[in-house]
Amino acid sequence: MNENTTLQEQLLLYVFDELPADRVGAFEHHLISDAALQEEHGVVSGLLNLLQADLQPSPLPAISPDVLARLETLMLD
Repeated sequence: MNENTTLQEQLLLYVFDELPADRVGAFEHHLISDAALQEEHGVVSGLLNLLQADLQPSPLPAISPDVLARLETLMLD
């Protein structure tokens, strides 16, 4: 990672758990002391959570064996 990585770039790496371990402590120190960075962290984390929720597969509806049998019959005709 480049020494000149911005706090915003570090934030993204941090949220995605990609920030090198030796940089986490320094970044968290910035995060604790910087209200604007805390707000950005909340926004980015919130967006990531929404995206992850949208990527979860929806459960399939329960279909009775009778309905499945009728569908199979229709498909074979």
